[in-house]
Amino acid sequence: VNAQDSDGWTPLHCAASCNNLPMVKLLVESGACIFAQTLSDLETPIEKCEEDEDGYEGCQLYLHAAHINAGVVNDAKVIFDGMHLS
Repeated sequence: VNAQDSDGWTPLHCAASCNNLPMVKLLVESGACIFAQTLSDLETPIEKCEEDEDGYEGCQLYLHAAHINAGVVNDAKVIFDGMHLS
């Protein structure tokens, strides 16, 4: 689910760019990396959601919640909720 094309796009980038919420959910639940960046513009899937297209709000909100669930970014440090690193 995390294979990248020659531009660094993953299936999650593609699904997000189409605001395809059912596919975004399936990919995230299957382990897709929500922090993967494209090579040309270094954008993550949440930044690829199309603002002017139907489904934008749902796609954006779902990926935003996934970011929060993955960890809180504060001063360039990621703090994982409920996860202990040794």
